[in-house]
Amino acid sequence: MKRSVYVVCFLVMLVVLLPVLIQPVQAQDRDSSELASLPWHDKGSPFGVVAALGNRVHEAEIPAMVQLMKEAGVQWQREEIFWDRVQKAPGGPFTWTGDGSGLYNYDYAIGMQANAGIQVLGLLDYNPYWFKGKNPHPSEWIKDWGDFVYASVSRYGRERGWIKYWELWNEPNLAGSGYESGLYEVADFVRLLQVGSAAARAATRMPKL
Repeated sequence: MKRSVYVVCFLVMLVVLLPVLIQPVQAQDRDSSELASLPWHDKGSPFGVVAALGNRVHEAEIPAMVQLMKEAGVQWQREEIFWDRVQKAPGGPFTWTGDGSGLYNYDYAIGMQANAGIQVLGLLDYNPYWFKGKNPHPSEWIKDWGDFVYASVSRYGRERGWIKYWELWNEPNLAGSGYESGLYEVADFVRLLQVGSAAARAATRMPKL
């Protein structure tokens, strides 16, 4: 008799607890299905961020940042290369490995992302160091701009194969990157794009601009 009572109690408890035990498994399956449908889970998705690691993150922290980007499913990242940080004088050498502060080490920042399988959009911008605050007309530095674009695309495109897609300049409609940089008219910006495009195409075969 006691055995029958125990069996009945067990069956009652099983009926009561079974939905509770099954629910986490179902929820986990549902969560996995929902995650799989998110755009960044698809490696063909253009899901990306603007982190500008070389300019904003100390080089000692870049590995951790890249790991976080991978865990988040980031496929693309826009890396901004400041002209005034890599060249200090007209015709002068280009420095791609930082200024000793732990920032602007573009070799390291871009290389870490490329090796992690993150696609990098290279953004090249702003007028040269030796003209900062002087609002010069682009005619005074347009050749140097072409040299900067050529050097950047050669280094990270043709030579290392880290960047295939490039953006020339950014937000010319704003003060700091527009008329304060000498871009007073639409024609000035068009000229900048023409020279930059020609330099990029001279540096590597069929760059994506």
